[in-house]
Amino acid sequence: MSKKYTIEIPESAMKKTGFTANEQLELNVNHNEITIRPSRVTDQLPKIRLYWYILPALVLTIVFFAFCRNQHMKTVPITGDYSIAYGSMLLSLVSGLLVFVITFIVTKLQNNLNFKNKLATGLK
Repeated sequence: MSKKYTIEIPESAMKKTGFTANEQLELNVNHNEITIRPSRVTDQLPKIRLYWYILPALVLTIVFFAFCRNQHMKTVPITGDYSIAYGSMLLSLVSGLLVFVITFIVTKLQNNLNFKNKLATGLK
């Protein structure tokens, strides 16, 4: 049998975090630091708006059609070097890479901001 410990969270901290009294929380231990967060999966996902996914796809589609027009292609073939299939594969690769980079940067910025806020409140 293992020992059970309880952690009391001050009311002011509960108000700032938005935790409720009966909410299930997750406790993570990293070196000498304990992090408490909601165990809801959606709260742990990065907050990226839908337009960050749509915008790169739309821009790259316009770029593809501009390229085809610049090459004086009246019809775009289904297969081949400058085809719809090749264009969709290339554009989905670039679009996916852009969305990944944007998501990575936004997540890092949010984590750094949260860390700075924790430092600022800890020093007061």
